[in-house]
Amino acid sequence: MERKKKLKKALKENPRLDHDAIQEIADDADDYAALKAVADQRGGELLIDTLVRNAIFSMESLASNISTLSHSEIVSLVTRFDERLQLARSLTRASENLKDADERLKEALRL
Repeated sequence: MERKKKLKKALKENPRLDHDAIQEIADDADDYAALKAVADQRGGELLIDTLVRNAIFSMESLASNISTLSHSEIVSLVTRFDERLQLARSLTRASENLKDADERLKEALRL
């Protein structure tokens, strides 16, 4: 909430700023803050652990059955692996991404 107040004030004080670009950065920061909140909870830790285990299982299935799998089954396993990994990354990198977005926002507001 503090970020929104500062943002609104800064945009009001300096109409030359690129409002759309700054709002996009602020929206990203809000999304990262929400993901960080999930990741920091016990349920988020369980979710990350489950996603990583599922990704590993997908690769183990691929490695152990590669010679008998059809092309579509291989694509399905790789896609499943990628989806799980991307979701886990979104949660585990949320804190770092939030810091980066806040820094970009501060920099954009200084211009």
